[in-house]
Amino acid sequence: MIKIHQKYEFQKYSSPKVGVFCLTTDPGEYCLKNSWKTSNIEKTIIGETKDSYVTELMRSENGFWIGDKVVKEKIIIPHGIHKSRLVNWTGGQLTIF
Repeated sequence: MIKIHQKYEFQKYSSPKVGVFCLTTDPGEYCLKNSWKTSNIEKTIIGETKDSYVTELMRSENGFWIGDKVVKEKIIIPHGIHKSRLVNWTGGQLTIF
């Protein structure tokens, strides 16, 4: 059984939203005037956690010891962009399902 990891308190949106985020475009490119080079990039958001807008759900596996055996737990981890990176939400309807 795979479950969303409780630690993240993921809240799924009833329909995805599109937001514009200020993100580092090339981690190796540094500009002395502004620091790391960034661009405004549109991303589809499917939900949120306490501190992030979630763009995808990633499968993972945790292992922990019980006695002398390792028990593996399959989980889903919400992955996304920190809320401080949001520039603005785009308006209008996204898609019709």
